[in-house]
Amino acid sequence: MLSIPYGVAVDTNGTDPARVPERRRQDFSPTRCLTEIRSTIRGMRSLAEVRNNA
Repeated sequence: MLSIPYGVAVDTNGTDPARVPERRRQDFSPTRCLTEIRSTIRGMRSLAEVRNNA
């Protein structure tokens, strides 16, 4: 679980790459993983702003 100081938490899940059809597999390089993490944090920040302004 990844926690950030915005009063929210992120729970992650995944799939076994061996069970994903080859045509749908993605290469999760360090750059891609960091991009996903950054996107998650930005989305959480936006959600927290909306929640705090409601």
